Amino acid sequence: DDLRASTQGLDRRIANLETAYTNLSGQQQSAQDTVLLNDADMLLRTGAQRYELFHDSSGALKAYSQAIEVLAQVQNPAYAPVRASATTERDALAAAAPPSRQGALDTLSTLRGKVPSLPLTSPETATPASAPPRKPGFWSRVGNAFSGIVKVSHDSGKAVPLTDARFARQTLALDLAQAQEALLAFDDTTCRAALQRADATLSTQFDGDDTGVKDAAAQITNLLAQPGGGPAPKLGGALAQLQSLRASQPAVPAPAPASTAGGAKR
Repeated sequence: DDLRASTQGLDRRIANLETAYTNLSGQQQSAQDTVLLNDADMLLRTGAQRYELFHDSSGALKAYSQAIEVLAQVQNPAYAPVRASATTERDALAAAAPPSRQGALDTLSTLRGKVPSLPLTSPETATPASAPPRKPGFWSRVGNAFSGIVKVSHDSGKAVPLTDARFARQTLALDLAQAQEALLAFDDTTCRAALQRADATLSTQFDGDDTGVKDAAAQITNLLAQPGGGPAPKLGGALAQLQSLRASQPAVPAPAPASTAGGAKR
């Protein structure tokens, strides 16, 4: 009888120990998931903010990829839809920000830096050479006499050289800056219009025989030849889903009281 009672007491203590171990494992797993979910929340928020504030597509892609890896380590299956949503947003971000778009942004930045060094067109190259002077006739003398009162000019459709060199360079720099901003905002129509104005300014106000001007014109032509990109991705859905699930999940259970542990020892 004593042996049977001892065996039953030992069985109860083993059962209590297994229950305590199971509870402790569940609490440890829940605590680990909490840490992982905190990291995923931070990474998803960082990726969305880097893209929205700084248009840093590479940084946003890296943050989203790390968040997906962290979500894959979460043991709770309730957060599997969050990982799927984050993957969808990561794919949309990668499709909307291809390497060609980043290359176009880098090209525009380089062109803006070269604008101050590009030579302007000279008056000799801007106007055709005049014919040899001839003896003015009667109507020429009449025209010269009235030239101070009435002046008639013909517009050939081409822009005349600006009187101040800074105006031409500032105009070109502003057009390039507007093209860059429109490209960042996924506004292809405004970007192409700004590039066309920059191309016109470059061809009329700058020296077309200069190597730097030719190279800049070729780069603008290549930018105009590139197809338009896709729409801007909509980020933040995975983060909102994660926060909603975390708010609906029950809290981590508290550890067993000390009296229960003492009873198990007895």
